[in-house]
Amino acid sequence: MGILLKSICTLMVLALLMGAGPRTQNFVVDAADPVFAGRVAEAAEAYRRSIALEWLGRELPPWQRPCPIRVVFEPQAHGATSFRFNGPNGEYGQPFDWQMEVYGTPERILDSVLPHEIAHTIFASHFQQRLPRWLDEGACSSVEHVSETRKQEHNLLVFLTTGRGIPFNQMFQMMDYPRDMLPLYSQGYSVVRFLLELDSKPHFVNFVRQGLQTRDWDGAVERYYGFNNLSDLQVTWNKWVGEGSPKLVVANESKSQYVPRLRQQHAPLEESELGTRRLGQSISLVAAENFLSSPAASQGEALKSGPTTRVLASASWEDDPYFSRSRSIVNDGGVTSTSEANSRRRSNAQDGVTGTVLR
Repeated sequence: MGILLKSICTLMVLALLMGAGPRTQNFVVDAADPVFAGRVAEAAEAYRRSIALEWLGRELPPWQRPCPIRVVFEPQAHGATSFRFNGPNGEYGQPFDWQMEVYGTPERILDSVLPHEIAHTIFASHFQQRLPRWLDEGACSSVEHVSETRKQEHNLLVFLTTGRGIPFNQMFQMMDYPRDMLPLYSQGYSVVRFLLELDSKPHFVNFVRQGLQTRDWDGAVERYYGFNNLSDLQVTWNKWVGEGSPKLVVANESKSQYVPRLRQQHAPLEESELGTRRLGQSISLVAAENFLSSPAASQGEALKSGPTTRVLASASWEDDPYFSRSRSIVNDGGVTSTSEANSRRRSNAQDGVTGTVLR
């Protein structure tokens, strides 16, 4: 009887998937516009292949079951991806039971929201465990369109010059989203971008692997990037941001010259000081104002105030419509806590859904 019931349930799931819309080897898409649903399905497969090759150096094997993608058209761009790990306590193992939702205009869905969410599935499939929030969101944000990443760069300076930066010895250990999540996204994206300026994406993946295996991020940054510890990385990155986050591949000085120069200008912080010193102290308000008045930042400011805004530097997270949407998605899963961070922890503990990521 149990085998028969299981077979019936499997057939029902397959029937629902087949009836949902366009289907590829790894995705099945549900959208009001069937033509656009087909474009999303094709783009999802293309992103799954290209992002994996770029970061991992290889394609992922096909999933046993396709990932359902629900597409909703609305002005604001955001998304959500959930999954479970099949290992003990749902903390490790092969991810499965994918669920993905993408919201926004057709343009932003295809060039930002979809690749961001696909990147989450790639990193979950590769590392097969929960990732620190800065790392997961920072890396996934880096694959978005420049119109979105400019918002992160713009807001980062606001956060760093208003006391909302996160010390690295705290940020690198965060497995749950903090209550003030906006700085985590901007700072995570910036740190990932800085490390990618210093070396390749596969090199970054190897760095992450060691950090996850040893839980010694000081040792990992020393081995893979030559920094003494997280304090050394923090002050060097802080100075890089203050100089406008330059692209080192096109800078007048080589990478081998640039980083030592920054390190000589600022002695590494002591561990006791790292947790208390406010990030952004080396970024003057004049430098921030110069950046905010630059053409690139001006464009980011215009985008920031437009209908696709998902990061509002001047608003608390409770007032941000993007996070209101994120909170409602969690609540639909049976979590009633009004605290975003607590909602995620309760979801992990009660439902075993350790892979819920809200863009």
